Amino acid sequence: MVAVTADVQHMFHCFVVRKDHRNYLRFLWHKNNDLQENLVEFRMRVHVFGNSPSPAVATLGLRKAAQASEQEFGSHVTSFVTRDFYVDDGLTSCPTKEEAVKLMKDTQQALAKYGNLRLHKFASNCAEVMSAFHASDLASNLKDLDLECDSKPLQRSLGLSWDGFILGKAKVAPTSGHTIPRLELSAAVLAVEITQTIVDNLDLHIDTVKFYTDSKVVLGYISNETRRFFIYVANRVEKIRKFSSPSQWNYVPTNRNPADSGTRSVPAHEIHSSEWLLGPRQLLSSEQKNSEDIYQLIDPEERWRNSCNC
Repeated sequence: MVAVTADVQHMFHCFVVRKDHRNYLRFLWHKNNDLQENLVEFRMRVHVFGNSPSPAVATLGLRKAAQASEQEFGSHVTSFVTRDFYVDDGLTSCPTKEEAVKLMKDTQQALAKYGNLRLHKFASNCAEVMSAFHASDLASNLKDLDLECDSKPLQRSLGLSWDGFILGKAKVAPTSGHTIPRLELSAAVLAVEITQTIVDNLDLHIDTVKFYTDSKVVLGYISNETRRFFIYVANRVEKIRKFSSPSQWNYVPTNRNPADSGTRSVPAHEIHSSEWLLGPRQLLSSEQKNSEDIYQLIDPEERWRNSCNC
């Protein structure tokens, strides 16, 4: 796959503010930009960074420009702008370098013609893709690269990471009414929901998904094939089993559980090196041991009644 990224130049400034809204963007500055002159009142005619509606307005305008160009430039431009842009930054991958160059050039021309927008700061892991564009259109840290050499740009040159943290989510536990196993089971449901969100929004085919929990009780719930549970537990186990299989679930020791960082205090200087962002260390190993353990059901909600007949 050929990765490529691009940026829309001064995106917010490309969209005009309605005249009846410009009074909300007033500011004071020196007349004629002369610091010796008196302060006078100005109004912004375009959207600016820091104004709450600017990202939504600019994103809508960007997508409208792509949609207007679809008949001339094709649906691949619309798909790229709609699915692979975050505000002014676009990041995608193509099977071949030829497809990557065509997509970027078509998008650049389409946005320029139908939106008066300039797409630039191209970067790619393929030197031939970058050599297809003028040096002024490349990302600033790539201009000095020798594009004729055989070696491809390094990760640090592109400023991108190819793998790592994507999404994390945590919920505040209620103060009463739930047992620890129930809360841990809800966390497993949350993991499945996040996975579905990520997989549904990726164009790539995901071969394998692995889940980790530090609760052997939860692993017992998921692996159970015979017992019936209370409605609360049964509904959540059913949802987990609907989107995953017991073989996908693995145990991680409590002291190695990265999810704890989402609900516990972590010093700011340790965040970037924490397992919350990097994941458990065993995931970095080239040889990961697949869990073949069969977790016995330990149901803490099972009530034993002792009786004595005299």
